Amino acid sequence: MYCVNCGKEISDKAAVCVGCGVPVKDADRRSQITAGLLALLLGGWGAHKFYHGHFIIGILYALSALLGWGTIGVLSVAAGDSPSQ
Repeated sequence: MYCVNCGKEISDKAAVCVGCGVPVKDADRRSQITAGLLALLLGGWGAHKFYHGHFIIGILYALSALLGWGTIGVLSVAAGDSPSQ
């Protein structure tokens, strides 16, 4: 069997990939529902990626969210808008 994340060959009985650490077993229905709710509520921050063990992609989601909100704030200040008005 091969890891769907990194492609490394792994044992059929492995619970996680020894190459990348991503869980190999299919998640049960409950965890799919949880991941879906996390994606809907906190998807922009990558919560569903962290939940499934994809930490690097989750960090990229979080950084993108921070950069996006930071850019909006800088543009808002540059345009002369202030929260107190």
